[in-house]
Amino acid sequence: MNDASRPRTRSRALLTLASLTLAACAGPGSSPVAELEEWLAEPRGDRAPLADQEFAMAALSAGDVEPVRDLLWEDRKEAMRDDPLFEQWSDREFATGWSEGEQRETSMRFTVEEFGSAEDGEKSLYIAMHGGGEAPASVNDEQWEIMQSRYRPEEGLYVVPRAPSNTAVLWYDAHALLGLKSLIRAAVLYGGVDSDRVYLIGYSAGADGIYYDGELLGHRLAGATASAGHPNWTNGYGLRNTRLQVQIGDQDHAYDRYNAVVAFIEQMDEWREQDPGGYEVDFVEHTGFGHQIDDLDTVDWLAQGTRDPSPDTVLFGAWGHPWGELRRTMYWLWMDVAPETVGGAEARLDGDTVDLLIVDVPEIRVRLDDSMTDLDAPVTVRHDGEVVFEGVVERTIATLAETMAETDDPSLSYPAEVRVEAR
Repeated sequence: MNDASRPRTRSRALLTLASLTLAACAGPGSSPVAELEEWLAEPRGDRAPLADQEFAMAALSAGDVEPVRDLLWEDRKEAMRDDPLFEQWSDREFATGWSEGEQRETSMRFTVEEFGSAEDGEKSLYIAMHGGGEAPASVNDEQWEIMQSRYRPEEGLYVVPRAPSNTAVLWYDAHALLGLKSLIRAAVLYGGVDSDRVYLIGYSAGADGIYYDGELLGHRLAGATASAGHPNWTNGYGLRNTRLQVQIGDQDHAYDRYNAVVAFIEQMDEWREQDPGGYEVDFVEHTGFGHQIDDLDTVDWLAQGTRDPSPDTVLFGAWGHPWGELRRTMYWLWMDVAPETVGGAEARLDGDTVDLLIVDVPEIRVRLDDSMTDLDAPVTVRHDGEVVFEGVVERTIATLAETMAETDDPSLSYPAEVRVEAR
């Protein structure tokens, strides 16, 4: 994404229908919030589509947004209990698609252990990814069992998934990513997890996955730790907003792990010099130790941080897959991702101005909230320095509901949106 030699597309901006609708459409003296409450009071099966309601397209005030978000989220949680995801969460096994390599349907089994007594909506989520790799299933099963008792957080859900495959790319293929996405969504919807306190832990092959999943799932994470792992061919550029801890023994020479990790840390230091607002990395080197290190304090480091759901800079690489779009949102960006898409975007917010660079993607949606910029004032969106939109972007119930349904994450729901169509 930072390669200046890549072709750059020109673009034009389109506002969503919700942003073009005037507040007057809700009718004299009416309140969009009150009409939403009336709509929600109807039996779910009798409701007309929300997107077809005039009140959903009416402009909201800044003060309306939080009450609307809360109403929509409570309704969404209840509605999603009829979704197959709820049954999979209850059965402790997510479907993760057909594997061509292994010629079988894959799934992600997982265990859940709860620590502490936090209230629903306030619980942390620790997802611990086991080691192993390209080996008989029994080997990976053994590693999965070991991980189930390795870390003991003081509070929250400690969830240990079994990788869907038994391949070298244990935690960074499409099946693993789909399973991890389902796990986070379900834990927030059904497990009482605070979506701003989700943490990813990996050891050995599990840590290999952190270097990938920490980027691909960065918008869902408050932190990630990689112990005794190998970064392989990643350079860390996409980890700009992911709090990361890396632990390694200086005698861990198999697969050249130690040298690869040191080179990765040096690269991350370079990225941070260029962009001091990102690339937070805590590097712990265990002198005299090989592949087995004492990293049990990693959960304490994770617990110190919470997610920023709206960072001022977003780096977004697209990833499409034949049986499903795996990555369409990254913080406050949405990207049109077709199967086999390879492209991306960079976005930087400075006050009331968003600067975009788009590569090989037909459409980007810029989502906005008053925590990011004053939505009562004009907003400017530029692509490669050219102004493609300038004006006030209205807050609407429809946009809040649509963005919430995409991720099932209330902190990643936004009341306003500008669409930028590349051509």
